[in-house]
Amino acid sequence: MLDRAQTELQHATFWRSTLAETGDLLVINQTRVIPARLHARKLPGGGRVELLLLKRQMVCPGKCWEAVKA
Repeated sequence: MLDRAQTELQHATFWRSTLAETGDLLVINQTRVIPARLHARKLPGGGRVELLLLKRQMVCPGKCWEAVKA
């Protein structure tokens, strides 16, 4: 939950009826992903990056994946 007045995030259980008000929009994300993460370092600076593999691409089976920076 984001308190815009204080610009801070709060973790809460949604089932508390005080969290939703008339006019609020609730988005439910039922995305399924495989538990595949790659940890790497960027070159040449050495910064760390984590990639989350989402799905295999059929263009080059087994070699190409859709991924996002986690």
